[in-house]
Amino acid sequence: MVKCQLCQRNEYGETSIIETGDLEGMIDKGKNLAHSDNIDNALTAEEKRRNWTSYFVELEGDSGEYLYAGIDGHGDHTGYEIKSDDNFDLLLMKNFAGKVKIYLGVLDREEWYATNAHKKPIDKIDSYDLNDKDFYFIRKI
Repeated sequence: MVKCQLCQRNEYGETSIIETGDLEGMIDKGKNLAHSDNIDNALTAEEKRRNWTSYFVELEGDSGEYLYAGIDGHGDHTGYEIKSDDNFDLLLMKNFAGKVKIYLGVLDREEWYATNAHKKPIDKIDSYDLNDKDFYFIRKI
């Protein structure tokens, strides 16, 4: 099984490694951290919907598994196509034809995904609505 790092990129563009472990554990931890950042506060449910601060990117492709891998040194959003437990192919998100979902946590007992001001799901990794937000992502090591 491949080892991965859960990383966080903050609103200032600084990246830090949160933890190293197996892929499934790091995905779960990343989603839990986004949930905690957005839910564990004194805001009402409606205020939380408008004032979320971080997210975890989920990728869905027509075939195979995909994983968001953050921003590379050139400023491009990247991901992995997971071929097998130890074979990940790096890809540029601008070439990804699948679906992007911005996971925020669990709110009112339902999985909560980001929407824009028009209540439409945010489905582009470079959406303006994601500016100035922290995000969690996975790197293969």
